[in-house]
Amino acid sequence: MIMEAVLSIKSPFSWASQLSERFNVEVKLLDCTPLKNNVVNDLVEIKFRDVAVEDIVNAIKTCSCVQSVEISAVEREKFYAIVSTKDCIGCKLFADKDCFVLSAVSTEKGRVNYKIIFSDRKVLQQLIWDFQNAEAEVQLLKISNINEDEMLTEKQEKIIQVAFERGYYDFPKRIGVKELSEMFSISTATLSEILRRGQRKIIEDYFRQQSRK
Repeated sequence: MIMEAVLSIKSPFSWASQLSERFNVEVKLLDCTPLKNNVVNDLVEIKFRDVAVEDIVNAIKTCSCVQSVEISAVEREKFYAIVSTKDCIGCKLFADKDCFVLSAVSTEKGRVNYKIIFSDRKVLQQLIWDFQNAEAEVQLLKISNINEDEMLTEKQEKIIQVAFERGYYDFPKRIGVKELSEMFSISTATLSEILRRGQRKIIEDYFRQQSRK
């Protein structure tokens, strides 16, 4: 059975946790691209109030795992950035488990809510233990079976098909959300949500096929 859970994690090694605890900001993960030598590029949307963009960037850079921060598309009380990290403990813990991260959004007091999909409750329990052993605070906010009747619209299916053909699901990726969003004249946030839904359907199909073997 395929399940979905939401974990609220406050982590001493997460730059998003540190940032949301220090400032009045919301960090939303839009895309994540693994690179060589344990380097990961996170495309994020950061909403902020009563703080300068420069102060936010400098705070991100203070995290030991952060290598660089590249800002783009600064808007009123919101901007997009690519944050490159190396040897991120949280990234490794998720990657080592048979689960998939659908979304990650920071909340108040340094917590980040991760929505994950998995097929074995033991995977979820082990993930919680591993984060706790790494001195992170973990709360299970929600766990539920996935609604298999959730369907994609014709336009969403087209976007996912183009993303697949252009190499979005390749490793490493041959195209990112920014280029795809420009192709369809929609925001990166909207495109990311469509791709996440599409990715979830792909993962659901994979787990169903595995269970039938």
